[in-house]
Amino acid sequence: MPDWKAMYLSLMRDTEKAIRILEEGQRKCEELYLQDEGPHLQILPRPHSGISAQDPPARSEAERAEREAGQMRPSTPAQDAPPPRDGGLKARRKP
Repeated sequence: MPDWKAMYLSLMRDTEKAIRILEEGQRKCEELYLQDEGPHLQILPRPHSGISAQDPPARSEAERAEREAGQMRPSTPAQDAPPPRDGGLKARRKP
């Protein structure tokens, strides 16, 4: 009959070794990553386009023409709109 306890303990010891090896490999890779300074990034100034920073870019030529002519209508609801009434959506009874 096989010695189950010895087999189990052997498996657990080898599993623990494998975990330690993987953790050590991970630590080494993390150290290498932290030592690398990465690419030098530089923020370039944005060219002046005549549109304020709050305006999103035009989606079409028609929208661009409306903006330039000062005829652009807001596409979002007004912020000063009254809040919806309580129970604004009520279920209807089916006839």
